[in-house]
This record gives sequence, C-alpha cells and structure tokens, in this order.
Amino acid sequence: DFATLYARGGWDIVVIDEASQCDVPSALPLLYRAKHLVIIGDPNQLKHVATLHGPSDREAASKFGVAPDAYLYNAHSLFDIAQRSVAHQPGTILLREHYRSHAQIIGFSNEEFYGRELLLRTDMERRGVPPDFLRDGGGAFWIHVDGRAEHPSGGSAFNLAELEVLQELVPRLLERLVQYETGDFKFTLGIVTPYREQANRIQGWVSQRYGDTSQILVGTAHTFQGDERDIVIFSPVLGPGLSEGSLNWLDRTKN
Repeated sequence: DFATLYARGGWDIVVIDEASQCDVPSALPLLYRAKHLVIIGDPNQLKHVATLHGPSDREAASKFGVAPDAYLYNAHSLFDIAQRSVAHQPGTILLREHYRSHAQIIGFSNEEFYGRELLLRTDMERRGVPPDFLRDGGGAFWIHVDGRAEHPSGGSAFNLAELEVLQELVPRLLERLVQYETGDFKFTLGIVTPYREQANRIQGWVSQRYGDTSQILVGTAHTFQGDERDIVIFSPVLGPGLSEGSLNWLDRTKN
C-alpha cells in the first residue's frame, strides 16, 4: 500500500510506456514516487484525449501560474515534457528497430515521419504469414470510392458509400484468405476510421453479418493503439460534404 511505499521512499524505477498518450496531471503521482524514471513513447503516435475546453485550459494555467507554452494540458503530453527535459547526453534514444509491419507499409512512415532512421527487421514468414500470400498480397493497396461524407450538426461524420464497399470487400477478402491459412495461422482483420459514427455503422454491420467474432476488430485509431491485425482496412470518410472543421482537424492531426 502507499503507506508502505512512502516508508520505503518510493519505487526504485518507474517505467511509463505509451507516454505520448499520458497527460501530465495523471502522471504526476507516479513521478513523485519514483527514484528513477524511464519514459517510452512516440510523438508520431496518438496524444492523450483532452476534453477540457481550450479557453478553460488557458484560464486555469494563468490562475495557477502554469506556463501555457510548456505545460498546457491540452497541448502537451508526458512524452513532450520528458523529451525536452532530458540533457543532450545521451538525450532521447530512438528505438529504431521495427519488427511489426510489412516493409511496404512501414516504409511510408519511415520516410514521412522518421527521416528514414528506422531499421526494418520485420520477418513476416517467421510470424507465420505464408510466403505465397506475401508475394501476392503484401503491402498497401488503394480502392477509390466516389462517396459523400455526411456530417450532422454536432455529430460525427460517416460515408455510406465507403460502408457499402466494405460490405462487398470484407466477405470477398475473408473468402480469399482461407486458401492461405494453415492450422496454426488464421488471418485477423482490422477496420479503422477517424470517425466514431463511421465505426459504429461498420461495427453494426459486422455484428449483424458475422456475430460476436474476434477475427474482425472495428474502431477508431484509439481502439488500435498498441494493438495489431494481420490486415487493416482504413475508411477515411473523406469526400464532399465533410465540414471545414473536420478537414482542418485531419490536416493538422498527422498522428
């Protein structure tokens, strides 16, 4: 318990992973009780979800003497503060070896966000993916959909045309994947979208079509943070009708 912890003087080492998703106030009790601290995170991944109204955030910062450019709750994660607080020697340490995605997928992120510093170590065959599937189906693919985004006032956006394409694509994909599966390897599928309403509509269809299945996971990017699927379908919802606010949000939210 905490009384015993205080008597011992706190923890010798505290490790905080996914620190880009940690807000500072929530982490303070851990920092206070740690003799040594290891903070692990990625500024290119998702930040914490902040529902505090912007003006209220700045008003509170002013009232309590918190420097807004350095510690504003909405703007700064634990990782942000840790990254600028460490000394130059050794400074931040890049965990550069990547073992998760196919080279054609992570290669884009490596060039766009990591300055080509990642070392791609992924061996999909060692993970059980059949070589003939990697030859025919590995990498990234684009399916163009002429649809329209609907964005009810005060609500989340959705795109019915993308949903209709998914309803055709997913059954065909699962049917084709069976030929590549073995007794020890079954494909898992993820469907990701930036918008909760689109995720709800996709999940409704998946539940109706496939019931309660662990093979297909549907959600926003936050649903998948730290998770993985063998194949991921991204439904961006982009199209005529999307509000200016949504476009601005997507444009400034590279994460």
